[in-house]
Amino acid sequence: MTPGAISSDQLATLLQERTPHALIDVRERAAFERGHIFRATPLPRRLLETRLPMVVNNIAEYRAAGFVTMPGTDR
Repeated sequence: MTPGAISSDQLATLLQERTPHALIDVRERAAFERGHIFRATPLPRRLLETRLPMVVNNIAEYRAAGFVTMPGTDR
């Protein structure tokens, strides 16, 4: 699985597993409210860098695994 996007089959597998994960919907609030994936957390892309650490408890683990990069930083 690569960072950024996953297939519906990969998502189904992830939701069935007990491994820690974060499913973040980066669309704006109005689009999220029109419909979203069950268990997705709304976090508009424009707020991603500042609010992601508040949403994802183990941000260091996600960074180390390569699933999180912070735009404009070396992290």
